[in-house]
Amino acid sequence: MRERQSWPDLAKGVGIVLVVYGHVARGLMKAGILPAEGWPLLVDSWIYSFHMPLFFFLAGLFFLDSLGRQKLLGFLGGRIDSLVYPYVIWSLLQGSVEVLMSGQTNGVVRWDEVLNLAAPRAHFWFLYALFTLSLAGLLVYSLSRRPAWLAAVVLGALALRLGVDPTRVIALDYLISLGVFFTAGVFYGSRSAPRPSATGVLLALGLLLLALAAQYLAHEQLGWRYHHRGPIGLGLAAVSIAAVVACCQQAQGLGRRLGLVQLGQASMVIYLMHVLTGSGLRVLLSRGLGLNDPGLHLLAGCLAGLLLPLLADRLLRRWGIDWHVLPPRALRLQPRLAGAAAR
Repeated sequence: MRERQSWPDLAKGVGIVLVVYGHVARGLMKAGILPAEGWPLLVDSWIYSFHMPLFFFLAGLFFLDSLGRQKLLGFLGGRIDSLVYPYVIWSLLQGSVEVLMSGQTNGVVRWDEVLNLAAPRAHFWFLYALFTLSLAGLLVYSLSRRPAWLAAVVLGALALRLGVDPTRVIALDYLISLGVFFTAGVFYGSRSAPRPSATGVLLALGLLLLALAAQYLAHEQLGWRYHHRGPIGLGLAAVSIAAVVACCQQAQGLGRRLGLVQLGQASMVIYLMHVLTGSGLRVLLSRGLGLNDPGLHLLAGCLAGLLLPLLADRLLRRWGIDWHVLPPRALRLQPRLAGAAAR
């Protein structure tokens, strides 16, 4: 991708709103505040059919650019700093809160589950999976500067996304099931993104209508649900990602005015903190104040999940603290490994 535009951040903004809504709604269904049937389950399946594949596609966009700007060791150090560190810190932090609050939340969490970092839990599996894909991409790139991404696309399409379960190794499962989307992002990132235009708007609207029609047909006519995977799942994810990308490319200005670009730029912080803030507000409203209106909970939970992490991030950075997303400067690997590679 030759020039950084705002549409990837806008797409991340759309994605993180869907992530927060999905987790808030699932928490309300588990708590019995929102019915675990009807439209809540239908919306849940629509969202989960594509929103995390969208993030892996977006993660692949700048992969080659990032590798091209630094040595392999520097790239590896950066991924450890930005993915492994927050995975460990936030898995332990949120897990500890869940253990201590087990009597007040929807489930019971044990210390052995929290401490077993080799088996990702909660939503932190995304960091685990993205690091796995980054390592795989780094290996392929180090072997060939013209990486054979096509093999990964075929492998991903024919493996878990088509209903085959080839392994019980967690990291390899993620690599096979999600590598197709990451790889598609790598391919697309090597192209110049189209500028807003009348033709682009028509294409975006066409893809959006196609995605909505495909989702409706799959869910309403075929009875498909996101956990069924298979070729329908692969197709729904692909057409939905294409629609989001095309619409975001044509609506960058609107996305900035609505604040979605800003949400996308802060998507990692929101992703790390939103379950604690959204679930915390649910417990406060329901158990503390006795308020159980589903609409109130959905709105308040989503706002808390999106805005409170932004506020916390801003306050921490104002105080010169960024340990919530990166290791302390003295412990960061990226500059040291990059320096070692340069020597």
